[in-house]
Amino acid sequence: MVDGALSALGVGAAALFSTLGRTAARGLETKLAARWLMEEYDRLIANLKSGVNLSAMVPVSIRASKDLSRLGNQFGLVILSLPVGVRDPVQRLRG
Repeated sequence: MVDGALSALGVGAAALFSTLGRTAARGLETKLAARWLMEEYDRLIANLKSGVNLSAMVPVSIRASKDLSRLGNQFGLVILSLPVGVRDPVQRLRG
């Protein structure tokens, strides 16, 4: 990829250590990041189509209403299934 960029710019390897080289490196990083993100996106879509559900751990307050003014954390954790593969929002809420 680097050789292709140098060839397209018509410069040698010494240009890698210049402002042009740093700018080209940022462009190459962006291109690679976009490619990796698309691969991850494709993998996510494939998982959703196969019916994979995601789970999330959600904090829930367990503080009594009479203790709302007191300091300190009082919470529990609940694991929720997130049916992201279900297209119908009403069905998603029903779980």
